[in-house]
Amino acid sequence: MPIYRVAFEDALLAYCEGMKVPDARPYILNENAIRSAIGRPYHTILGADAFPTLHQKAAALLDAMARAHGFSDGNKRTAVMLTLFMIRASGYDLSPISREKLDDVVVELLEGKRTMTSVAFWFHLVIDPG
Repeated sequence: MPIYRVAFEDALLAYCEGMKVPDARPYILNENAIRSAIGRPYHTILGADAFPTLHQKAAALLDAMARAHGFSDGNKRTAVMLTLFMIRASGYDLSPISREKLDDVVVELLEGKRTMTSVAFWFHLVIDPG
């Protein structure tokens, strides 16, 4: 099954859903940072996919969006919402307990208590076919 490619508009919708606002545009601090973050999971190195699996792409997106600070507030929440969207749009889902834990995972990642590799492995354990 192909992995969904996140678009800028998806990031705006994730922000609106997470922050309960009708329009994300007034809250954008740095559009280029958002665009760069959503592109990170799809980077290639010498023609090879830098993040070849859904688990790795999810970890890369979560990390990049949370660190980008593209919005004035709610960057971690947007990262979580957008990562869940990418997983679901790719035909998979997380268990309900894992969805609750994802908020903690993003904080642990940003605090240096988790690496992107450990987050990718966590996604490997908790992503189920949709």
